[in-house]
Amino acid sequence: MLRWYGEPEATGLMKASVLRPDGGALADVSGEERVFWFEHDTGTETLAALAQKAAWYNGATSWNKVVDRVDWRQALLIELTKPGREANLHAALSQSGFKFTIATATTGRSADPLDAIWQVAGDPPGHFRTLAQLPFVPKDRR
Repeated sequence: MLRWYGEPEATGLMKASVLRPDGGALADVSGEERVFWFEHDTGTETLAALAQKAAWYNGATSWNKVVDRVDWRQALLIELTKPGREANLHAALSQSGFKFTIATATTGRSADPLDAIWQVAGDPPGHFRTLAQLPFVPKDRR
């Protein structure tokens, strides 16, 4: 990990006031710099609200405050407290088109965030990837 941003710092990096990430990071994953935002979902929001939040991340233009480059990779990581909620979120996310990777994990399998705990939106249920295997996509120029 090159740099971790706690909630106050991560929120400060976001231009859109509706986004309050629980964290963010600039990480070296398999020799590539990658940026991700982190959301910890406790189930207090509706699934529709959580899917809307993901859509707001999709449209956010503040990523370039973290890395001053256009060829870096990005993702949104969401940790959920309930496996059933994770499956329902994936169903909701499959209805949306995103320009970056969204991956989820549950607290029951998230002891080590580098392990194969992440399910990428669009992957079949039960297909888990390591952080290094996530298909971080290049940020397009806006």
